[in-house]
Amino acid sequence: MTSTPVAGCGGPLGVVAYVIDPEKAAELLEELGITASEPRLARARAPPQQEMLEPSPGYAADPVYPDN
Repeated sequence: MTSTPVAGCGGPLGVVAYVIDPEKAAELLEELGITASEPRLARARAPPQQEMLEPSPGYAADPVYPDN
């Protein structure tokens, strides 16, 4: 097993260029069909309701009560 990344053709991958200019990097990414903008963040949402986490009475075991 090799630790060197390989391309789809089986050849090794290597760095071809290092782009410093953000505008040029965005232009190159767009040409490759890759979006240069960061992904949109999803809105925060409330935690699940506690009732949904508890087992329903139809599937719950009978409670065990100690003898008094």
